[in-house]
Amino acid sequence: ADQPCNCEVKCSAGFERQGGGTEGKRSCTKTNLQLEEAPLCRPMEATPKCSPIKEDRSLQISNCDDGCEAGKDCNCEVFCAPDFRPDPSKSKEAMMQGSKMCVEDTEFALKKINCLDIQDEETCLGSVDAESNMPCCWRGEGFDEQNQRCLPKGDSLIKLRTSPDQCAATRRAKWEDLPECKQLCTHNFGSNPYVKAENCDECFVEMECPCQVSCQQGSVPTKGGVIGPRKRCTKEEPELEMLECRPSKPPPVPKCNQPSDSGPGGSLSVKGCRGCKADEENCCEVKCAHGYGHAGGPPEGKKTCAKSMLECPPPSMLTFDPIANRCRHRDNKQFVLTECCPLSGTELEKRKEDLGK
Repeated sequence: ADQPCNCEVKCSAGFERQGGGTEGKRSCTKTNLQLEEAPLCRPMEATPKCSPIKEDRSLQISNCDDGCEAGKDCNCEVFCAPDFRPDPSKSKEAMMQGSKMCVEDTEFALKKINCLDIQDEETCLGSVDAESNMPCCWRGEGFDEQNQRCLPKGDSLIKLRTSPDQCAATRRAKWEDLPECKQLCTHNFGSNPYVKAENCDECFVEMECPCQVSCQQGSVPTKGGVIGPRKRCTKEEPELEMLECRPSKPPPVPKCNQPSDSGPGGSLSVKGCRGCKADEENCCEVKCAHGYGHAGGPPEGKKTCAKSMLECPPPSMLTFDPIANRCRHRDNKQFVLTECCPLSGTELEKRKEDLGK
């Protein structure tokens, strides 16, 4: 007592004082043999972590779960879902797909208010004391006899036996800007080599669409398909009105149809497949589209347009359907392939005239 003392008390590395006695030297006197209370040391505020990205049918999300710390690359990737594309009306940042970092939110700030005036936990843990500029701390059972439950960090009323339940976090993390994706209108125009489609791949649901479809020269529509614009699709019916075309007479070398489900939002990604001719080897490359994985069937890769022989009914068994612009079998009324019912433009008109008599 009344002698210099080498006693020093402070919080260990990684801890901070939230209340209790001060950090520093300790001594006692003859009239007060009790050393000052030790400081209340609690772990320092941790690096903030990003919350999981909420499920959204417009997004394809991977490795973006809870627990990624700000500043770390957690292999989070966010893309538009297969039948969605970045909204072209948004900013460049809102269209960026791919890897996303968890970063510190530089715009985050606690609300400045006197902690002593706060009566509820939510407000307390979202505030910083207006006078001391220290984050507010909450104790549900109260810090003193007056049941004061919200105090600024380090306040003299915060003791070792009345440690806070929690103090307001001064930092917050967020994911880098996520893409804003809009649903695409879908179609399979590319699957038919005789259909000519223009400006149809970037049409969005409930928006004006510049899509125009027609038949290639020397081809005619089938199944009542309508040539012309496809101005809009809806959420209820996202697929653009279909058009199928067939050559008015058999081509010298037949062509393969492009694989189905390869249009916008489809499960297949194709390259060089449109217009592949019979016996043309490796003219078409087929892979699973982004967001899809190989689940069975033939492997991904190069494909050949295979040739097969057709067995056609005799001409006497055919009848022409002027509405569908196709021939039917007289007995079962089924459509037959255009290759089995060759019609030039002149023959087509003559056949229509014959049916009208």
